[in-house]
Amino acid sequence: MYYRYKSKKRNNKIYKVILIVILVVSAGYLVYSFRSYLMFWKYNYSTLDKKIMALNAVRGEQNRIMMLQNLRDVCDKYKEDNPLSPDAFFSSGKVHLMIGETKLAESFSEMVIHEKDNTVSSEAREEFLTAIKDIRKGMALINGIDEEMTYFSLAKAGYYSDYYEQPYIYELIKMIRNTEKIRDVEDVRFYSLIYILNGNADYGVGFLKNHKTAVAGPKGALFMAAAEKLGNNFTNAILINKEIIKSSPGSDAGKIAHLNLGKIYYHKSLYNESLYHLSEAAKLDENDFSIQLWIGKSFYKAGDRKKAELVWKTILQKDKENVDAKKLLGGI
Repeated sequence: MYYRYKSKKRNNKIYKVILIVILVVSAGYLVYSFRSYLMFWKYNYSTLDKKIMALNAVRGEQNRIMMLQNLRDVCDKYKEDNPLSPDAFFSSGKVHLMIGETKLAESFSEMVIHEKDNTVSSEAREEFLTAIKDIRKGMALINGIDEEMTYFSLAKAGYYSDYYEQPYIYELIKMIRNTEKIRDVEDVRFYSLIYILNGNADYGVGFLKNHKTAVAGPKGALFMAAAEKLGNNFTNAILINKEIIKSSPGSDAGKIAHLNLGKIYYHKSLYNESLYHLSEAAKLDENDFSIQLWIGKSFYKAGDRKKAELVWKTILQKDKENVDAKKLLGGI
């Protein structure tokens, strides 16, 4: 009887062990099967937005880039494992856009202020194109979008990559009804400028003015001046640039303001005024050949061909491969 009881007790223990093993194996299988979901739970769409917003508080650009790359890897893994999840593609698109922006030589504001062409490296363009592809995939999966700011991300990726024409980017921007969601200074400036570039300067400039942080400081003032100029409001652009010179004499912002005025007066055929401001800009930076190029152009338009030629030849003495100087000399 004792042995029978002992054997029965031993069998019960064996059954319990087997049951525990089955449960552990089953749990392990479930964890393995749904590992991508568990991984992404930490980075679901709302949490991802919070993490992206928190990046602004991260000290050091390199740390910020590393955090973004980590988010990109998570999103890429999730969309690979879950090709029918729209959230995976929307999240990935947003992160790839931000990675692309870190690879730009200048910020959007700096591009506009310095009147640079929208040229990006092949590495940055690849990130923007991936962002477009992922967002469009997410849209296809749900026959729409997850939330309206996704249109904004698509517009920015299309702008930087030159994948979309300006009118289409404008249409994307207009899809945003709740503009209170546009809080970042660079985003405010981007939103405003797209309206200005598409013939709605009143709204674009007004939106910019309503966001004080976007027009604060020398950089904000320079962007505002550029926006007014692009909106063909040259009087306001002149006044703003003059105020910058007055408040920041001898600074880099002052140099850019003088250069801006030189260009505006040049296009208005006021060559004496143009030469004055270009010369003032040159005093602040003798090695900025773009200023010297404009001085030569102003001399040429004013009828002083010899001085123009001398300026451009001097540039080539210092920079033998200066394409613009060669082109201008070749046109004389």
